[in-house]
Amino acid sequence: MTWLRPRAADRRRWEASLRSAILLIVLSACAIPPALGFPSPGPTTPEVGPPTATLPPEPETLVVCLRDEPSSLYLYADLAPEANAILEAVYDGPVDVRAYGVQPVALEKLPTFADGDLRVETAAVGEGDLFYNPESRQPDNLRVGSPYLPDGCGSGDCAETFGGGRVRMDQLVAEFRLLPDLRWSDGQPLRAADSVFSFHVDADVATPSTKYEVDRTYAYEQVDERTVRWTGIPGFRDHSVAGYFWSPLPEHAWGGIAPADLPDSPEARSPLGWGPYQIEEWTPGRHVRLAPNPNYARAGEGLPRFERLIYRFLGAESSSGLDQVSTGECDVLDESVLGAIALAEIGAAAQSGQIALSVAGGPMERLDFRVSAFADGRPSLLADPRTRRALAGCVNRDRLEEELAGGWTSVPSTFLPPDHPDFRAPDEPIGFDPAAAQATLESAGWSDVDATPSTPRRAHSVEGVAEGTELILTLGTTDDGFHAAMVDDLVADLAACGIGLKLRVFSAGDLFAAWPDGPALGGSLDLIVWGWPALDPATCELFSSWQIPGDHNPLGVNASGWADPDFDRSCLVLMSDQAGDPSYEEALVLTQDLLAASSPMLPLFLRPRMIASAPDVCGLQADPSALTVLSELEAARRGEACG
Repeated sequence: MTWLRPRAADRRRWEASLRSAILLIVLSACAIPPALGFPSPGPTTPEVGPPTATLPPEPETLVVCLRDEPSSLYLYADLAPEANAILEAVYDGPVDVRAYGVQPVALEKLPTFADGDLRVETAAVGEGDLFYNPESRQPDNLRVGSPYLPDGCGSGDCAETFGGGRVRMDQLVAEFRLLPDLRWSDGQPLRAADSVFSFHVDADVATPSTKYEVDRTYAYEQVDERTVRWTGIPGFRDHSVAGYFWSPLPEHAWGGIAPADLPDSPEARSPLGWGPYQIEEWTPGRHVRLAPNPNYARAGEGLPRFERLIYRFLGAESSSGLDQVSTGECDVLDESVLGAIALAEIGAAAQSGQIALSVAGGPMERLDFRVSAFADGRPSLLADPRTRRALAGCVNRDRLEEELAGGWTSVPSTFLPPDHPDFRAPDEPIGFDPAAAQATLESAGWSDVDATPSTPRRAHSVEGVAEGTELILTLGTTDDGFHAAMVDDLVADLAACGIGLKLRVFSAGDLFAAWPDGPALGGSLDLIVWGWPALDPATCELFSSWQIPGDHNPLGVNASGWADPDFDRSCLVLMSDQAGDPSYEEALVLTQDLLAASSPMLPLFLRPRMIASAPDVCGLQADPSALTVLSELEAARRGEACG
């Protein structure tokens, strides 16, 4: 799939930030009790004694409380969200995703066609050469009979079949230039060669990474001390080229360590960085302590503002995080901690002034409909878009958002959040209207034969469905309290429209398992409730025909089985073309209109992302698309500095 990839490992790291776990870890050493006050007995004559030494002032400290202790800080490990939070203090970019946009941090700029540092060149490709197969959407070796995109062709509409010899294909090239005078925290210069070194580490077979970007890379090379050049494999295009700059790793310190040994090495546990802080001490089961990086590029701006940064691990005590803000044991509560606290409790604490709270919309909860036939050949009861839209009209999404997201986010009408700059309101949005939905069900052939909503409707002249079949659907979701509460409401809403549900509950790993084993992607459920990131117009790929799982495509993620050639063509434009082109705007409108009209899925609501702090701490803002809510940690400040 194509996603915004600000670092080569960030897609996996972003998804990892949605996980949850529980540990019992209490760090009492970071809690400094307030001085106890006693009534004064009145003035006394001071006793003259030897002078006392003047103690240095306590360093200005910021305590960030996380839920779990991460097992690794290695960039190419399967990182927990708490690891991402710590790495935000160690690294600075090299690019960030904020407000749904990619922003250069350690780079001078992002490559653009207008500036010439992003360009399309022409490659001659022969039999056996690596290229991008437009049919499988995967890197492949060119063979006689292979489909390919000739030069100047950007979609399958103009694909040709290879017949031998050499053919010409487009090849995307991007050049990235680091900011001048960047240094590692040990004082060594940060060079383009460090990014090339990182690429080779990522590419090594022993490195536990996805290899998505590596497999689509023809060459990654140093141009000069600050510039690297990425060249994609012939035929491959990606609208998000920022993901093809590899986050640097310190070759001068790690170059002698085999990639297979890096994940468990002391160096990877306490990595060098170029960000605002450097790791000073890691006390297992308690905390990680960091000090300012004296070589930080923005040190001249007075950043970071704290002399010491401490990450505490609360574990099973996370539910008491709000109290620990009140006692001064925590200055900041990461979203990993807030996820263990009831939304009503968080809201009450914010309203009373106990905490300062910032909230943004996050992952999108969706109800996906099985459109095509099941894996065992059974016809879908939801093949008619009228039936799907009727089901959608029976669901009170505003109530779901109020109950499960605290009323802090929103109810989307397309696959993009309403605050996304590329959101386009569809011509046929779906609203909560049970009466109209039931009339639509009747017109689609689902009759309420006994005029009682408590019994399921039955099929009457529904194409492909046996006469009298009950409208009873199998709904699958994950085994957590959040989705259990959501399903209870869905069952009630759909029952009121004469729709029966059979519930199946799975672990997240089982539900998301690939074809043919997974119940969702293996095609055995009518309905699926699950959450997905909603960051980018290229999210349209989740609903493309080439993402339908099957023997030919076991890693596909379009569980609905829905396919529309017009949608596919428009989605390819969003994945390949640059914003600002007229075809891009047309594709934005068409993809969102088609998906809303056909309704292979119903966007339910956005889950909240939040960060809380003591009332005197400011500068932290939750962002809907950042890898972690601590993405601007270097800007945190306290007290008078907040004025």
